[in-house]
Amino acid sequence: LSVPLADPMQTEIVAVPERGVERWLRQQLSLRLGTGGFGPGELGTGRLSTGDDSATDGIAANIAFDSPRFLLRQVMDGVSTDPDASESWFADNLRWPVLRVLDEHLDDPELTVLAAHLGQSDGTGDRRGRRLSTASTIAGLFGSYGWQRPSMIAAWAAGDDTDGAGGALADHLRWQPWFWRQVRREIGHPHLAEELPSLVTRLRDDPAAVDLPDRLGLFGATRIPQTLLTVLSALATEREIALYLPHPSPRLWDQ
Repeated sequence: LSVPLADPMQTEIVAVPERGVERWLRQQLSLRLGTGGFGPGELGTGRLSTGDDSATDGIAANIAFDSPRFLLRQVMDGVSTDPDASESWFADNLRWPVLRVLDEHLDDPELTVLAAHLGQSDGTGDRRGRRLSTASTIAGLFGSYGWQRPSMIAAWAAGDDTDGAGGALADHLRWQPWFWRQVRREIGHPHLAEELPSLVTRLRDDPAAVDLPDRLGLFGATRIPQTLLTVLSALATEREIALYLPHPSPRLWDQ
């Protein structure tokens, strides 16, 4: 980052997993970035003068430390033909369509597992206190599936009730693909996983479709979900993508 972007007013992007990582990283960068440490004629070359205490200006500015999920949203908003549709599938927006589908279809034979959980099938009555929490849990699951296993969601959309890798779902999970398709019908928009191949093609063919700098950083990621990995791979066609990954052992890394 000591070498400025071509447009010095453009914001650098370094995605971080947690706000605590952001605070630590901003502090560390403020000890290394600045203008005071450049010798005559060296500004912009990235070479800090040695032995000069003025190199630590204490400033790290114009850097966006957003989450990887926010970065994915930013990319999808740029290349999706209907950004509102992709927003509908993030877990924080998904619980309400899930709750409506749950209320509408709870008596359906496909949902005996949920009916038992909510007290519908054992004669104890509707445990209404569980409805919202159950919808929130399901929304979190569906949101995570789309983030971690887009191939499974694409298979469900096509009517293939598998785990996305050709395997069968366990009996107690067989209600999920059917329920997911009802939620999709309620939302009225395709899931990102269904459009991911075409969106990736557009990212590769038209890098300017997204308003991102020529380089991005992903710092401190302990895992990279499959959807994000696919998008980063497409962005890396024309951009520099730097991954800073924590690792417990240099020897193990070399192996």
